[in-house]
Amino acid sequence: MLSLLYLLAQYAVIVAVIASALWFFADYIRDQERLTADLERNRLELSQARASLTQAEEVTRVDRAYLQQTEAQAEHWEKLVNDLRS
Repeated sequence: MLSLLYLLAQYAVIVAVIASALWFFADYIRDQERLTADLERNRLELSQARASLTQAEEVTRVDRAYLQQTEAQAEHWEKLVNDLRS
């Protein structure tokens, strides 16, 4: 009877080790899936941020061109006013 309990105890330990290994493996797989999902979400956010940055750069370029044009017109009008005063 004691040898049967000893044999069953050995099998119980083996089953526990196998169950623990499977648990850790499943946990590893879940972590990988979570990290993959996080990576995809971060890549999407990064691409959206890059698109927003590109759009902001274009708006800035247009605004600078408009400001330069307005400044040139103001200088032109200032010259005309100075010519009329002279």
